[in-house]
Amino acid sequence: VNGCGLTFEVVQTGGADHRCGIGVWRHSGRWERFDATVQQALGGTYGFAEGVWWLDEASESYGGRAIELFAQVGSSNPSLTEIPGHFGPGLLLVGLFAPAQRGELGVGVTWVGVSREAGFSEPYELVVEVYSGVQLARWLRVEPDLLHIVNPGGDAAVRDATVGTLRVSMIL
Repeated sequence: VNGCGLTFEVVQTGGADHRCGIGVWRHSGRWERFDATVQQALGGTYGFAEGVWWLDEASESYGGRAIELFAQVGSSNPSLTEIPGHFGPGLLLVGLFAPAQRGELGVGVTWVGVSREAGFSEPYELVVEVYSGVQLARWLRVEPDLLHIVNPGGDAAVRDATVGTLRVSMIL
């Protein structure tokens, strides 16, 4: 496996950190295409960006409030991979609730393009996620999570789905 990447890090005044990167990757093995022919090596590209968009410095001593953004993107050959494309942006709001509770609310979207050459009946799968987390006590954290999945598995025969979870963490 061969790869090459480049990451940029920028620290802005006020403590707001930002990072971004781009890269290429290559796997040097033999790959069977969906049309049954063989190809030597598979490669792709990727990129990401993340950072604190807004930081309330006045509330820093109380745990801070902030808005964080992120995005990821990637691509590869649709004749060789089932998921040749990905795009995933998101947003995290930190410090929404009482400062001592360190509450957060996040929203993320994941779009994956699936290869028609691999036999998928839909061209994509889309997941929208809403996440929350709150520290109710030093020893208790609660994190509800809700996902809505459009075109699960890129299969037109499968109905869209909504999934909810609740994670409770306790330190004893």
